[in-house]
Amino acid sequence: MDKNFSSVAQGFRKRTLVTAKLSAKLGVGVAKSLIKHKTQGALSGKVVHLADNVLNADLSIIENREELTKDAVDMASKLFEDMDQLKGLVMKFGQMASYMTTQLPPEAQRVMAKLQAEASSLPFYEIKSLLVKELGRPLEDVFESFESEAVAAASIGQVHKAVYKGRAVAVKIQYPGVKEAISSDLSLIDRFVPMAAMASSVMGMSIDNKALFKELHDRIVEECDYKREAKNQQYAFTCWPSDKNIIIPEVVEELCSDNVLVTEFMEGKGFYEFRDTASQEAKNRAAETLFRMSYESIFKFGFFNGDPHPGNYLFRDNGQVVFLDFGCVRYFESEFLESWRGAVKAVLGGDKDSFKIFIREMGFVGNESKFDWDYQWDLYGFIVAPITSDGPFTYTKEYKEEGNRFFIYENKNKKSMNLPKPFLLVNRLQWGLKTILVDLQATGDFSTSFKEALYYDDERFVKGGKR
Repeated sequence: MDKNFSSVAQGFRKRTLVTAKLSAKLGVGVAKSLIKHKTQGALSGKVVHLADNVLNADLSIIENREELTKDAVDMASKLFEDMDQLKGLVMKFGQMASYMTTQLPPEAQRVMAKLQAEASSLPFYEIKSLLVKELGRPLEDVFESFESEAVAAASIGQVHKAVYKGRAVAVKIQYPGVKEAISSDLSLIDRFVPMAAMASSVMGMSIDNKALFKELHDRIVEECDYKREAKNQQYAFTCWPSDKNIIIPEVVEELCSDNVLVTEFMEGKGFYEFRDTASQEAKNRAAETLFRMSYESIFKFGFFNGDPHPGNYLFRDNGQVVFLDFGCVRYFESEFLESWRGAVKAVLGGDKDSFKIFIREMGFVGNESKFDWDYQWDLYGFIVAPITSDGPFTYTKEYKEEGNRFFIYENKNKKSMNLPKPFLLVNRLQWGLKTILVDLQATGDFSTSFKEALYYDDERFVKGGKR
């Protein structure tokens, strides 16, 4: 799985040149072969547009299925190769594109899906010195054994299997230079903030772009702090210490540092292997586990994991799901969480007046005079459809497409609503979770676990942590 390159591309100029090259490679060719209408030229070369062709291409208008598949696979292969080299934030966009779009043919989507856990790793000799430095002693003095070939590689680091004090552990090592690479990527995005704010104002939109970009910036920077991730993961471990289906690997705290994270090693199937080989009953059990963990983490324990791509889970046929990555974690203040809880309770109880109060408290209303409350009420009714269903609910492709229509294409509050900072990543969680459940064609009772979490009233947990 090693790739023959010596370092992650660093520096504003170097990464801009590489992303511009990638964009030029894709911008004309993809638009011509996939969308079949005249393009004005290559993409801008900005990191936020790298996955745009994958996420937004209208592939339905292509009549020749073989041509579509061939061109889409070629595009996906080029995207994978360059995003794999760049790592960092660029690769994160690719990970999102790999599972959140339903437009790509399955053959192309499988190529992009390799970004989730099968990306190229750095040769071990390039990271060994960093690992030894972080541990403060030679590897043989710490581990009984250490596998030099990575078992997984992703956007920020790669994972090696080792044995420590008689038990198998996963050693995640951050790529040398990836912090600087991500800083360069973020500097590209930061340049768009004033323009985005101006565009929103001209279009009459109420979204606070500066606040949202700061939220994005802060969460991404936190992902590079493995000490923080260790604390996040250990907190999650204490939230479900004896749950039979929610499995959180325990952190080996004495070996963790800014650039190294060590946890117990877990076995399980990757998402796509599980999806393609497991029985529907097993997939339904796993889906209920994913769903329950997501909403218990929010309404019981005051946090959520904002990086729900399929590569961050391992699956077992008995319904157990192993949750692997806690780098992108958002903690809620109790006031915001109670308003959110109140809004959902109001919808379930048919209380429109209370619903309005809580939606205002959360900060969703940007322009009150133009805000369509009836539409917002219907939208929340759609959100809780899996909870209010008479009998088992099935996550279908049609349900996801209806969500796209509600939230994006026909959203009457698109210009009059604000997006509170916490919901920038909550939306990523909700859409990512829905995508996975749709891919599993999951059917189950999602109402019981959701309501148990929603009405949870344990004062031991406030502001995302124990008192």
